[in-house]
Amino acid sequence: MDSRIARIIMVLPALIFGLGHLGGANEMVGMVPDFIPLKLVMVYLSGVGLIAGALAVILNKMTRLGALLLCLIVLIIGFTVFLPGMIQGDQTSFSMFWKDLALAGGYYYIAINSDR
Repeated sequence: MDSRIARIIMVLPALIFGLGHLGGANEMVGMVPDFIPLKLVMVYLSGVGLIAGALAVILNKMTRLGALLLCLIVLIIGFTVFLPGMIQGDQTSFSMFWKDLALAGGYYYIAINSDR
């Protein structure tokens, strides 16, 4: 498989998640931990970041920066939103944390192997 196709497949979830952040921001606010200020703003910012990073990789423009942005965003979400729930025994949080960790690894791989 062409590596460009693989990169596009890898970032499609980020694009979908980003659109979900923008379209369902009011519903997502409840997932943001209390120690994070401006919860609604953070949901919108993460949504825009996910979309921007995914588009950078898809369009092959500033690919390294886009992939690093995706890596950072999903790590922050994984550790602040899902790790606390995982520690408390929530099975959904367990799955979401490990999904985010895997995605972060994939995005980092794209970043370090990108020539742009």
